[in-house]
Amino acid sequence: MRVIGTTIGNILKTPLRIIGGIASLAFCFITAWAADPRPASEFTTTDPAKVKIIEDSSREKNPEIDHFKHRCPGLGGYLVIHESGDARSWINLQFDGKTTDLAKDTLAACPGQFPAKAKNVVEWRGFWKGRDFVPYAVIYRMMSSGSDEKRSRVATLIVIKLHGKNSRVAGHIPGTEGNEKAEEMADRLCQ
Repeated sequence: MRVIGTTIGNILKTPLRIIGGIASLAFCFITAWAADPRPASEFTTTDPAKVKIIEDSSREKNPEIDHFKHRCPGLGGYLVIHESGDARSWINLQFDGKTTDLAKDTLAACPGQFPAKAKNVVEWRGFWKGRDFVPYAVIYRMMSSGSDEKRSRVATLIVIKLHGKNSRVAGHIPGTEGNEKAEEMADRLCQ
């Protein structure tokens, strides 16, 4: 009788040991994940159909030059201000009611003529903290007309380090190197 009682007790302890082991492993995994979050990307748009138009020369009777200013969604307390003037466009960021001026550094980073923001995508690099996405960088694509005879198009990826009203262009890479290289640059220079 005693042997049977010991065997049943051991059988009952085994599932509890397994459950305890799984719980410990899960705790270690969650703790490691929370302690060292991985960079992630989220995306917003500059699509004119989905943003607030502040000004736009296409709505004026006789504009001197083409221009626009659109307020676009952002993340982490930032708004994207997509601006254009004289066939060039770029983004600035607004934080706490103050707008950064990134035009000069953005346009200087782009080879060729008439650099302009390409596509309607803005990539945000950051970390998830619970349900909140905390960005530290913005990446977006610019396109310029090449200075060669063929008028080829030249792409440049701009990387902006987020630091409130002191956000700045931290770097750029040729568009041919791809988004992964831009993400690596953002993760290295902006965290």
